[in-house]
Amino acid sequence: MKTLNLKKIIWLLIITILSLPIISYAEFWKLTPSQREIVQRRVDSTDLSVRRSYIQTVVSRIDSLIAVIQVSNMDESTIFRKVSILEDLRNLLLTRLQETATGTWLSNTWSINISNLATTSSLWGFSFNSSRAWTWYYVILPAGAIAPSSAQVKSWVDYIWNPASFKWTLNFSSWANNFNVSWLSQNSSYSLYFVTEDQNWILSTAAQNLNFNASGSTSGSNPPTYTVSLGNLTGNGWTLSVNSSWVWKWYYVVLPSWSQMPSSAQIRSWTDISWAASAFSWSFNLASWANSFNITWLNPNTNYVIYFVAENNNWNLNLFPASQTFFTTSMSNTWADSAPPTIAASVNYVTSNTVTVSMTSNESWTGYYVALPSGSGSLTSNQVKSWTSGTWTVIPSRWSFNISPWTNSFNVIALSPGTSYTIYVVAEDAYWNLLLTPQAISATTSSY
Repeated sequence: MKTLNLKKIIWLLIITILSLPIISYAEFWKLTPSQREIVQRRVDSTDLSVRRSYIQTVVSRIDSLIAVIQVSNMDESTIFRKVSILEDLRNLLLTRLQETATGTWLSNTWSINISNLATTSSLWGFSFNSSRAWTWYYVILPAGAIAPSSAQVKSWVDYIWNPASFKWTLNFSSWANNFNVSWLSQNSSYSLYFVTEDQNWILSTAAQNLNFNASGSTSGSNPPTYTVSLGNLTGNGWTLSVNSSWVWKWYYVVLPSWSQMPSSAQIRSWTDISWAASAFSWSFNLASWANSFNITWLNPNTNYVIYFVAENNNWNLNLFPASQTFFTTSMSNTWADSAPPTIAASVNYVTSNTVTVSMTSNESWTGYYVALPSGSGSLTSNQVKSWTSGTWTVIPSRWSFNISPWTNSFNVIALSPGTSYTIYVVAEDAYWNLLLTPQAISATTSSY
């Protein structure tokens, strides 16, 4: 019977640990000696024939629980505390999983040795040798970033759990391996962090790293040159004209006028100087002559600054961004049609992970929605349109769709079963008149 209780005991321990009061010292955000002893004894009391499978099952569920906590509505300090405790428990179980291994292949589970990691002659190429085959995870962060943990590298996030812009998972062989990384910024310094995992789910205890400089291509090494000029300025949008010397890409972010200038790499990644995602950003293809594009979703009567860089087809990016400040006008002076659409949305059908919404509109153009767990707080129309929360972080469940001046229908997907949601909907007409207040509708997904 003891062999059948390990999973239950571990889960009870997890619940007990996570219900403890928040402690203000990071060194206490891990299992206590007595808690570790409880885990050790329960593992020891489990029959050897099933011990590995039970530990692997619990580790997998811990990973799932960590993922749920990371996207929850808890404050950052609570999330950090809970994840730290779970990672400590996970590492303890993985250590015990090592001890249960038998035979040459399973002994010394940290024996995936990576050697000769180096950059290659190709543009941003890497090579390495491995003593065993299975899976390799990496993230690339700006030089000087705090090193992430193994679990964070595997989850493609940095030290503070923000998604990494450059990451991948590789299946590697037990000899020489090669891979390339694209979309880095020319002449920028980076750190490559990586972990290995074998077929028994044994993950490296710590991430290894390689510092490197992303040099530019030897051909076409000069980034594009360009001139810009302001076009039609409106209450919530702006037209920009660009003349470029080269065909390829252009990137921009729009920030409040007081913002510091981000680097070219940050603009290319659509972030500000602190690597936080910009709500107003985009990239588009450049022609080697006149180009024109619109920036929308802005607030009326507001000072902004746009930062932009260009890139050619050899990935040569401007070393120094250009900028342009501007002021959006009052909406009342923008268009003859200054009235936003009127809409009426309601829930039509609900499943365990999908909500179907019906919506009527008096105008055609574009609708936007986001879905948040109930109680997450209200949103502005601009936040719904930019798919961001009240703290301007990107919301996972969101979309935009074309609307017509009659009944429209759309599906809100990838929801969690048995969960109450608030769906915020806005509409915009062809003159960029955005509904001033989002319509909020409630729905609860069914349980399995």
